[in-house]
Amino acid sequence: MIRALFVSFCHSFALYGGRGLAIISCILMGFSVFGCHSKQQSDEEWVDSVLQAIDSIPEDTLFYEEADDVLNVAVDENFNDFIYAFLHSKTFQMERVAFPVPVVDGTDNTERVIRSGRDFNREFAPTANDYYVLLLSNISQMEADPASQVNNAELHIVDLDNAHARRFAFSNNGGEWKMTSENVEPFAEYSAGSFFNFYRQFVSDMEFQTQHIAQPLKVSIPDEEDGETVEGTIDADQFAVFSPEMPEGRIIMLDYGIMKPNAERVVFVKCGMSNGLMDILTFEQEGGSWKLVEMEE
Repeated sequence: MIRALFVSFCHSFALYGGRGLAIISCILMGFSVFGCHSKQQSDEEWVDSVLQAIDSIPEDTLFYEEADDVLNVAVDENFNDFIYAFLHSKTFQMERVAFPVPVVDGTDNTERVIRSGRDFNREFAPTANDYYVLLLSNISQMEADPASQVNNAELHIVDLDNAHARRFAFSNNGGEWKMTSENVEPFAEYSAGSFFNFYRQFVSDMEFQTQHIAQPLKVSIPDEEDGETVEGTIDADQFAVFSPEMPEGRIIMLDYGIMKPNAERVVFVKCGMSNGLMDILTFEQEGGSWKLVEMEE
């Protein structure tokens, strides 16, 4: 019975953080008194049972549930903060999806509805990479911190391998961000589809990549010795040596409604979700063909 009670309080610790810890402390004091009168199980066996109980608690519960009260208050002031929480907690996701969610699928011209968490888990499968991408016309668009200025935004999961994008729309009404709809679009219909068709080949075909890099390429890269930024140029065939890790496969992209890359210039920004690091690649169209013209780390 003691072990069963302790397991339940382990769960209360996972769910309620410090409050659960205070409760557990009081119970353990009672256990110590009780132990003076009963030695039905050795100290070693009791500790083993405690560790097994903690190991049985799902990792998602241990990491996220105790912070849910804080998340619900803090993350809604900035869409980027909200999306970080949304992507990293299944429980938080279920609280912030406005079921039923309408889905328009342009890959097979159908419409459907996501009615439950189970349906949503099958539908929503983001990449595990801890970064997101922005597409801009100019890097100055970030100066006003658009993530904190908008009440409507989208998360796109761009699938390079299957040439389509899932656009999940979010609205902040009454102080809370919630997901409201989904659109699935093949690249032929997707607003950034033409660029991503090019980008897909750019990151997978090294010969194609070299042919689509400006000669010479302007770069701003950190010096390995003192960390200062060094500006200069490199040859196209040196890009593989100096380039950051290029997103491939399935990419998370955020759209605040201001990111409408024009037909001649795309600023591709890779942003770390938790570390604030950015890699900036600027592409321009020359003679109907995209070329990388500048890189900044």
